[in-house]
Amino acid sequence: MKGTTMNTLLLRQRWMSVSLVGLLVVFGLLIYDAHREPPLPRQLRTAGFPVSIAELEAMYPVPDDSENGIFLLLEAAQNIQHQARDGYENLPIDGNAKTEYGTPLAPEQLDALRQYVEMNRESLALIFGAMEHPYLCFPHDRYSPYKSHYYVEMHELARLLSCFMLDAAIQGDMELLHGCFVVGLRLSGPLSYGADFISELVSLGILHMMVANIEYALFYAVPPQPTIRAWQQILADFGYSAIKQYQGMLKNMVATDFPSITFRGPLFSFGSKPDLALKMARSVVDWSQCIYFAERQFTWTFEQLVEIGNEDVYGAAIFSVQNAGNERYWLLTTPFSPVWVYTRQQLYQSPSQFIAKANAAQAALASLLFLNDHGYMPDALVALIPDYLETWPRDPFTPDQMIRYRIDRDEAVFYSIGRNEQDDGGVCRHDNCRDCDDIAFRVTIPPVSLNSR
Repeated sequence: MKGTTMNTLLLRQRWMSVSLVGLLVVFGLLIYDAHREPPLPRQLRTAGFPVSIAELEAMYPVPDDSENGIFLLLEAAQNIQHQARDGYENLPIDGNAKTEYGTPLAPEQLDALRQYVEMNRESLALIFGAMEHPYLCFPHDRYSPYKSHYYVEMHELARLLSCFMLDAAIQGDMELLHGCFVVGLRLSGPLSYGADFISELVSLGILHMMVANIEYALFYAVPPQPTIRAWQQILADFGYSAIKQYQGMLKNMVATDFPSITFRGPLFSFGSKPDLALKMARSVVDWSQCIYFAERQFTWTFEQLVEIGNEDVYGAAIFSVQNAGNERYWLLTTPFSPVWVYTRQQLYQSPSQFIAKANAAQAALASLLFLNDHGYMPDALVALIPDYLETWPRDPFTPDQMIRYRIDRDEAVFYSIGRNEQDDGGVCRHDNCRDCDDIAFRVTIPPVSLNSR
């Protein structure tokens, strides 16, 4: 009896020993696997997200210098001639489009504008020359934090084209006006190719500036109908591409942001206790893979947020708001960067604002065509379809409704409700426009046309 009990105990111990050895082997394999590469970057890479600058550069090859017109653009920016302080302060467009619509330029502003334009015709020629190249993109050193001058130089070029557009409208040079507008929109291309977070915001800023320039130009001159129709088509194309570019940026920013938050192995340095604790926690998470499924859920959610624009560009912002709670997966698994959180909160709102502005501009241009044919403005934007607009101009912040439209004396205002979901009439009544997100496009109409029916 005693021998039987002993044999049973030994048998149990043997199975316990085998089980323990098996668990140690499995845990060792997990440690090896996680140390080789944590699961989160592997999941992101499998989903098509680059997780390093090297992978990002491989996704966006740079052509030979002789085929890349970006160098002409950079040369144009470096050759821009600036005025003395008085002239600069009187320049009506400083890159932020501060010219107030409906207010004619003062004589000193006109003089400063003409002087600035005449000083920089050589730079304008270089900009147009760059557009003759079919391929425009920045070299790979754009991802260096010390290369932020690229963004400043592209902003300077947009400012220069803005001044040329305004001057062309005042002088009645419709060909130059059209050319500067088209080239100005194309300035966003080099920034959007392989874009990271900052470059995409600069790109969208340039697009906003170019649409605002049409508004200011129309105050002085209305182009011929073929030009107006061409602008409508260009704005329609760029409105959709803004979402596509933003989708690309969301993928690309993984490569630029992820290396700063990854960590391989524990840190045996006590120089900074909070940093030590954070990195030790990250090490345990990676090595144990204890929340693998939470990381996989985050990857899936981020995939959906990126790809939602493929189905309906107007539903992208709504989807991002509905899924905002899934940020908890990222916060649980990784010491997060503020860029990620900001991007998740603002997801698709920046391109949605541009789409709203572009759709408002399209509706305004269509109304000018309607006014030319009928002698009066339409009672509602529905009257523009299909002869002047192919589809109704949707407001991305209220996808089931059109851009708003009202006439105030001799001014027609086409506007979006904005992300605050309040109908402000297209007028900003705050010191900070972000309070109401005023997204409007205005055109001046002859007063007689209002009662000519």
